[in-house]
Amino acid sequence: PEQAVPILREVLASRDECSVELRRRAVFILAQPDAEASVDILLDLAHRNPDPDPDVREQAVFWLHQVDSPEALEALEAILAESADPALQERAIFSISQRSDERAIAVLRGFAERADAPRELRERAIFWIGQSDSAGGATYLIELYPRLQDDELRESALFGIAQSGGAEARQWLFARARDTAEPIDVRKDALFWAGQMGGLEIGDLRGLYETLNGPEMKEQVVFVASQDGGT
Repeated sequence: PEQAVPILREVLASRDECSVELRRRAVFILAQPDAEASVDILLDLAHRNPDPDPDVREQAVFWLHQVDSPEALEALEAILAESADPALQERAIFSISQRSDERAIAVLRGFAERADAPRELRERAIFWIGQSDSAGGATYLIELYPRLQDDELRESALFGIAQSGGAEARQWLFARARDTAEPIDVRKDALFWAGQMGGLEIGDLRGLYETLNGPEMKEQVVFVASQDGGT
């Protein structure tokens, strides 16, 4: 690996169109030795001195996840905080989400909470938190939910909570469906995802139906009751 890195660095220094495929292969090979020098080159390609080819940039971010070192996580965090390329930032979010160490979890959660970050990227962070027990899953998203001011982010949190599964998550979603302070679309989504998780009692659905006045939620209750999870 020590002998290969200088050669790969030379290949990657060429930025002409004819060498694009070579550079893509070089990024793949470079990521394999798990060397600190590789992290520095990958960070250059992805962020500090970005390669003109988007595939090379995105592969560099992806392989930073494969390099299991504190330096790689620092590089991913820098890309997430400083890059102006949403595609690269989304790759960075994914790569960070695949790590289970405390620092990675803190970075992922911190980005999900950032009110000044683009909504679409916060949605991706929320999604990956919902997929990861180590990142807190439903428990963390339930705690985060009241602090989300955007309805679309709240809907993303509902989905993440449903994906985490469990009786507590289902009960929490059903409580949101019953909460008249919530927007109607959020209530409908919460009821839908609670139904998709299975385990809702028909008596609970009947009780909810009897408290409703408007047709939208009544129709949603009928729909959920017609599915396997609500019968």
